Amino acid sequence: MPLTLSLAILLGSSRGAADPLSGVAPVFTPDFSQGPVVFDFEDGLQGWSTSGSAERVQTQRLGGHWAISGDGEADPATEIWQWVDLSEVGVISFDQLLDEGTGAHGASLRFFAGFQLLPAIIIRLELPVELPDPIGNPSLRTVDVSQQRQRAPISISWAAGDPDPPALSGLVDNVTFHPLPEPSPAWLVGAGLAVALIRRRPGPSIYSVLSSSGGIHGIRARIRLSESAGRRP
Repeated sequence: MPLTLSLAILLGSSRGAADPLSGVAPVFTPDFSQGPVVFDFEDGLQGWSTSGSAERVQTQRLGGHWAISGDGEADPATEIWQWVDLSEVGVISFDQLLDEGTGAHGASLRFFAGFQLLPAIIIRLELPVELPDPIGNPSLRTVDVSQQRQRAPISISWAAGDPDPPALSGLVDNVTFHPLPEPSPAWLVGAGLAVALIRRRPGPSIYSVLSSSGGIHGIRARIRLSESAGRRP
């Protein structure tokens, strides 16, 4: 999927939450102390906001669990969004369940991350959505956000105002934030060896000075020669 830029100007189109571009929307900071952070929508929207036809529904198609449903026919764009601190986030994944006849298994929802240009204007960058398991319905989608490293409004969109891809109708569930990977052990060992070598770099010791001068007796002999040379007429 090619990267695309879009200019979004929001004029109170979201429902039940602060305007994502107003600067007053709360910022979610993932806490990875217990592992990846999962939004399964069983306890409400859990901080997410909706626009267009996106809504939280309970469906037997997912075994009676709650998920976010939407179709791309509405204007404004159908999406869920939230301000997130992405500084420690590596990958975002989510499950997608498409209705029959809306793009089959090759289609996907669209994922955007943005930054605030002006109080009411945000620049949104569409990030590639990977399909690690393209077979099956629902199927897993992942987005690499490891280069974002900032607070940003992110959104999963069923439509983005253009016909490519076509509007989708389906569900999204289990939006999961995964932490950045820890530095590899090999990198840590290499860094430790470099520090150890720098600290152990030898400098001139008192032993090496005495050895190069013939020991303490050599130093005394040189002092006597210097004094004798100073007394010559």
